[in-house]
Amino acid sequence: MWIFPALAVTIALVFAGLLVRQFARRRRSYQVLWAISLVMYAAASIAVAIGSQGHWTKGTYAVFWTFGAVLNVPFLAAGELQLLVRDTTFHLAIDIVLVFVVAYQHVLSVQRDPAGLPECGVYCLPAVAAETGCAIASHGPHAAG
Repeated sequence: MWIFPALAVTIALVFAGLLVRQFARRRRSYQVLWAISLVMYAAASIAVAIGSQGHWTKGTYAVFWTFGAVLNVPFLAAGELQLLVRDTTFHLAIDIVLVFVVAYQHVLSVQRDPAGLPECGVYCLPAVAAETGCAIASHGPHAAG
C-alpha cells in the first residue's frame, strides 16, 4: 500500500519546510536538526512507497534502512539535546558526534558493498553536507545558544 508512505512524505516535507522557515527567523540549531530528520524520514518513506509496489532493491532498502532506521533517530535526539542544553560548546560536541555517526554508517554500508566506496553512496554525502551546514549555521556570528 503506497498511499500511507506517500502521505508520510508529504507531511514530513511540509513540517520540514516549516522548521526551515522558523530557523531562518530564529536561528535555533535544533530546528535545522529536526528538519534534516524529517527530510530523512521522507526519503525513507519514498523508499517504502517504492518497495511496497514490489520494487524492493538493494538501493531502496539501503535508503530505507539508512534514513529511516539508523540516522533519523540520532538527528532527532541531537535536536532535542540542543533544545534542552543551551551551551554552544555542547552544541558543537553534538554536531561532531553526528558527523561521526554519519561516517560510521557509511563505513558499515561500504563493508556490506565495497563497490560503494568510490562514489560514497547516495546516502552519505547529503547527510554529511547537511550536518556540516548545521554546524556552521549554529555556531556562526548570529547563532543563538
